[in-house]
Amino acid sequence: MRKSSEKRHLCSELVSILYGCGQLISGNLEEIGECSALVLVDSPIRNRSQISIACEKHHLRGVVKSCTFTDVLGYLVEVTLNVDSCWSPRWFTPKHLLHLTGRAA
Repeated sequence: MRKSSEKRHLCSELVSILYGCGQLISGNLEEIGECSALVLVDSPIRNRSQISIACEKHHLRGVVKSCTFTDVLGYLVEVTLNVDSCWSPRWFTPKHLLHLTGRAA
């Protein structure tokens, strides 16, 4: 069961993405959470596609939840991670990770 109030962290990390029938593209990991990720890419990826995101020596596997085009940036791909591929900073921390606290100023 997925957490509805999952903490997501802003980040920036160049990644390789494998999907479809062996299609490989580059992207940038923009957000990461225990059960989800947001990746920026130049080409669209179909909803419900199985996807593997290579981060350094690790792989995040999941399913594309949505793919939204933005004029300025490209395609933002939201991924729901597989249960056996949940992210933890203990095994991979993006080089540019911003921990957001939920406190108001």
